[in-house]
Amino acid sequence: MTSFKFILVGVILPVFLCLIPITLSAQSALYSLEGKVMDAESKSALVGVNIRVAGTPTGNISDLQGKFTLQVKAPVVELIFSYIGYQDQKVKVKLPLKKPLKIVLVEETEELEEVIVSARRLDDRLKTPVVGLESVSIEEIDNIPVLFGEKDVIKTLQYLPGVKTGGEGSTGFYVRGGAMDQNLVLLDGATVYNASHLMGFFSVFNNDVLEGMELYKGAPPAEYGGRLSAVLDIEMREGDRKKTAGSASIGLISSKASIETPIVTDKGSLIISGRRTYADLLYGMVDESFRNSDMFFYDLTMKAAYNVTEKDRISLSAYYGRDKMGYGDLFGFDWGNTTTTLEWSHLFKDDFASKFSVHYNKFDYVAGSDFMGTNIYSNIEDVTARYQLEKFTDKYSLKAGGELIQHHYKPNDFDVAEDVPGESQMIRRNALEGGAFVSFLYNFTPNFTLQSGLRYSVFDVRGPGPFYTFNDFGDPVEKRMYGDRESVATHSGWEPRLSFNYQFGKNNAIKGGYSRNMQYVHMVAYNASGSPVDVWFPATDYIPAQYGDQFSLGYFKGINDYDYEFSAELYYKKLHNVTEFKDGADIMGNPYFEAGIAFGEGRAYGLELLFRKNKGRFTGWASYTWSRTEKQFDEINAGSWFPTFYDRPHDFSLVGMYKLNKKWDISASWVYMTGNAVTFPSGGYWIEDKYYPVYGDRNQDRMPATHRLDIGANLKLKRTKHYEHMLSFSIYNAYARYNPYMLIFEQDQENPAVVNSKIIAMFSLVPSISYAINF
Repeated sequence: MTSFKFILVGVILPVFLCLIPITLSAQSALYSLEGKVMDAESKSALVGVNIRVAGTPTGNISDLQGKFTLQVKAPVVELIFSYIGYQDQKVKVKLPLKKPLKIVLVEETEELEEVIVSARRLDDRLKTPVVGLESVSIEEIDNIPVLFGEKDVIKTLQYLPGVKTGGEGSTGFYVRGGAMDQNLVLLDGATVYNASHLMGFFSVFNNDVLEGMELYKGAPPAEYGGRLSAVLDIEMREGDRKKTAGSASIGLISSKASIETPIVTDKGSLIISGRRTYADLLYGMVDESFRNSDMFFYDLTMKAAYNVTEKDRISLSAYYGRDKMGYGDLFGFDWGNTTTTLEWSHLFKDDFASKFSVHYNKFDYVAGSDFMGTNIYSNIEDVTARYQLEKFTDKYSLKAGGELIQHHYKPNDFDVAEDVPGESQMIRRNALEGGAFVSFLYNFTPNFTLQSGLRYSVFDVRGPGPFYTFNDFGDPVEKRMYGDRESVATHSGWEPRLSFNYQFGKNNAIKGGYSRNMQYVHMVAYNASGSPVDVWFPATDYIPAQYGDQFSLGYFKGINDYDYEFSAELYYKKLHNVTEFKDGADIMGNPYFEAGIAFGEGRAYGLELLFRKNKGRFTGWASYTWSRTEKQFDEINAGSWFPTFYDRPHDFSLVGMYKLNKKWDISASWVYMTGNAVTFPSGGYWIEDKYYPVYGDRNQDRMPATHRLDIGANLKLKRTKHYEHMLSFSIYNAYARYNPYMLIFEQDQENPAVVNSKIIAMFSLVPSISYAINF
């Protein structure tokens, strides 16, 4: 029965759904046209170009490959192409076309009078039916000051409403009350399980090779599955198809370099980029005690793309990164990610396309001590095959497809040297996951758009290895052995999605959405910032699958021809089978770690406000989030609801960017957030001159609030025909606020009956400078 489910979900159902667009193609408009928009110089694809049919409401936006399609009724039309930073272009087209259009746009000369920071059409946020969709342009990311001066897409997202940072300087993030593991992070379609370097101070995403990103906080389209909270979809850019170009930058603790070149002029390209930090080398020169230490990361990113024919395009992208932290043979951490994506896009006809892709991703770590003779290993490895078809007209679009994922888990291997007391433990988990979806967007009227979707997913966990049942005390009472790939348990569920957009008045819209999401993998985190030793494990016959429902409603308004925009969104989220450590749980290296995890309920609700200024010399935004996030477990807090540690009711951000002149850009950001929910000692008792603290209800106390001002500036140096270069300056935490990273309690040396609290901060004022050159 299980095998039939996977055949049905992964093969039969997608093929059946793919026949629907073929049937509907007979209902399309009289003439279809499609094309691709590229940069005139580099021949790279342009994403988010606005294409309009003159004199009609018909239009579209170019996708991540720069492609677009339109359905028109007249045999001769005039198309208008507009894109921020490029000159508008008008093209008269006579139909039918013999081959797709190729449109090249020319960059505008730099003008001081007006700078527009949005990378997509300004009113697209108003007109899309997807509620809770956020995007940040690469230009915005480049201008916002961050820790150590390393531009970072995730740290920029943390300034948006509904997105909360994992901690001071951290790239860990929480979306609308969901935990970090409930975010699906994709790099060219491949899953990234741990998106951080150096314990969260850098992300794995190199800004120099990114094309764009989208964050779905509300009701994501049905093609996305596997996580409860949010989807962060990041696309790598293609290299220059016209000429060889490159860039390099050097900063205080990191450097990077990129090179891009045509494979075949105008048909294909290759881009390669690498980064490395060298803080350990600098510390070693200052302090001899650091010379035996490791504290660095490196990563490599590449993408090759080639147009095989006018209707076929293939691309290959890959990422490899490693982190090392340690001191001699006393202790060490070694972790990293690997991703690979091979994609083939095919255009059957002007309004009917397909995409087939294969993905590989792996996250692993080793933590331990050669001196102590113990090591802990963990990894999670996926191989994914995904197929999707799309039918689109000016009235509707229809997507259908499916995916199969082979998961391999090693959640908690424990290795002990022969001369050390103890026993090595090896845990293996395998699983096969399948999903099929159909998504339909329909424009009922010029003012009302509805997007509906349905996804069905199934997850079969398999051997080899032992599986346990535990009693209330966490002791194993039953051990069941399964052979390699033998089915242990199957979980499945339907995932409906629905969202709408109703426009009224001038540049006003109301949006709403509902989504149900299934998640078959869990993670228990050791801290709020995220750690490479967090434990990932699948649903089994003992561990249930997670599922959740979210409702969203929002109001959106464009002001003064979208010079400004305002949005307000409400959301409510209900989560089931969420995880938390039981009191006193021992997880690290424990073969019975599942017994230390409690499963319960979660809920989150909040209000998000955003005001943007999009045009002019001064641009930026202000965002505010009021939210609450709570959990309930029978085994914790006497069964009562309690705040999660990342529950922060108030979160406020200000971001501003100002263009002084043709050489200088300055920027600043200020954040304020309520402190994390924590549990402080409420009292204590003495036994033989030793003090034992007593703790109250879970997470009923608060860390002090965090607030911080960051400032930055970019100086464009003299530009020549062959290269341009720039100096960037930034100050992180400009007024040296002592923001809490952790709080510790110590007995008073003079009066042992008194327990004092002490704030530990990670950073005070942190200046940085970097030099970058493009050639």
